[in-house]
Formats: sequence, structure tokens, C-alpha cells
Amino acid sequence: MPPIRSGQYINDQYDTPSRASNIAQRSPRYQLAPYERAKLVELKAIGWSYKNIHKRYSHIPIGTIKTMISRSRQRGPAQETLPRSGRPKALNDEERTMLLDLIRDDPYIKYNDLLSRLNHKVSRQTLWTFFCGLNKRKWLVLQRPELYEEYARKRRA
Repeated sequence: MPPIRSGQYINDQYDTPSRASNIAQRSPRYQLAPYERAKLVELKAIGWSYKNIHKRYSHIPIGTIKTMISRSRQRGPAQETLPRSGRPKALNDEERTMLLDLIRDDPYIKYNDLLSRLNHKVSRQTLWTFFCGLNKRKWLVLQRPELYEEYARKRRA
């Protein structure tokens, strides 16, 4: 028998989640998957009470069930996850890809050059944060004197 992963059910006949595999891997304030929300909304639509739904899915708090069902109209028939509130990202996906291409092509490019490519849309700190999040940091290059051919020959000798 294959191992049970999070979200899979042990017994499809009763449609109850495995407490050992499902709950142990979730954080206390986890988000229900769209298919789980759809099941709960469907049970309420056919006339089940909140208490009966909670008995069947005892790992979901009854308050969560009530709130989720009351907000089900906002989510639509597929019970998709709604976008979160808050400030949007300063850099869109296209700009992020462009920045990654620029530093891949020229790893020694200066922050000011990157900012000018973005038309100074964001601050230098935003760029720094973006690169730190990707573990791609810009370090100062050591200033070394230029090695002329004559000096190279002397060193080799």
C-alpha cells in the first residue's frame, strides 16, 4: 500500500481525512484547499447543519466552517482562493525576469544601471531586498591593478 500524503484519504467510503497524516503536517491557521471548501459548501447546500458537518470533519473548527460557507458566494462555484489584501508588489513578473537576465549577463552591473533600466520605478533598497530574497547579493569587487603583459611575463618567470 502506498504511503498516505497530506490531503489524501484513508477510507474513501466515509470520506474522512487521515488525522495522523493530514493534521500533523498543517500549521494551526492553514487554509483549506478549494476541493475541501467545495465539499463543505455542497454538504450545507443539501441541508446539513454546521454541527453535522463539523462531526464529519472534526479537524476543521466549527467557526471556520461557518465563515467559509458564508463567504462561499464571493469565491464562485470553483471555491478559488481570493487575492489577499495589501500593497501590491513594486516589481511585476516581467521586471523581475528582466533584472535576473541583466545580472546573469553582467554580474558586475551597478545598482544605478539597474535602476535606470527600470526608469527609477523602485528604490535601491527594493532592489537589494529583491536580490537578497533570491540569495543573489551584489558584492563590491576588489579594486586590483591591471595586469600588463610585461608584468605577467615577469611573474611567470
